[in-house]
Amino acid sequence: MKQQLNSVAYVPQRSQIDWDYPITVWNVVLMARTVHTGWFREPSRSSQEIVKDALVRVGMLELRSRQIGELSGYLS
Repeated sequence: MKQQLNSVAYVPQRSQIDWDYPITVWNVVLMARTVHTGWFREPSRSSQEIVKDALVRVGMLELRSRQIGELSGYLS
């Protein structure tokens, strides 16, 4: 069970998120790697590859530079 918890993330469609915050899809996914990278270090090549693979897996690599507020689930 513990291994599965490290493999799952939840991104709500509606919540108290500031959708105007200037962060990209890439950086949101990369935040999940903070536990491995640390707060003040540059992400490793390994972390960047993991993020790329995750975005490819869900068909979102081409949206990696898009701001989160520009995604289809955005509700103003």
